[in-house]
Amino acid sequence: MNSARVAFAVSALLVLALLLFPTGDGSYGCHRPPATLLIVPAKENPLARQYYFDEGYQCNQDARRRGVEAVAVLLAGSLLAATLRHRTRRSRD
Repeated sequence: MNSARVAFAVSALLVLALLLFPTGDGSYGCHRPPATLLIVPAKENPLARQYYFDEGYQCNQDARRRGVEAVAVLLAGSLLAATLRHRTRRSRD
């Protein structure tokens, strides 16, 4: 299999992992995956956020962060795949 295809496949799998698995830590847990939260955000309560932890706000923030990370991984994988493809074509000539 071509190394460029492998690089792109690995980056695509990492993007899926970033967007399809729910986030959270020991203090809270998001019940929906980040991909869903990017489309339909969780309900936030900005007035109550002053006094207690707002899980909806934190889950939305996590989803946005994961979305940016997924784009960065996809761009890096695409750049690596393009570089590898260019090198293999160049070495054949």
